[in-house]
Amino acid sequence: MGRLVANDFTETHRPDGVIYVRELAGVADSATELLIGAGNPPSAIRVERFGLSG
Repeated sequence: MGRLVANDFTETHRPDGVIYVRELAGVADSATELLIGAGNPPSAIRVERFGLSG
């Protein structure tokens, strides 16, 4: 895998218009910022953040 970069999100548009992000909180936040930066409206992004259990 590696670091998320803007090019990872160049083809994120879905037919239903909704994009789902489910990841650790820090990664989810970064992915959301990149998705918005790629031109996706914030209202189309659904985020589920989770943390490590221990």
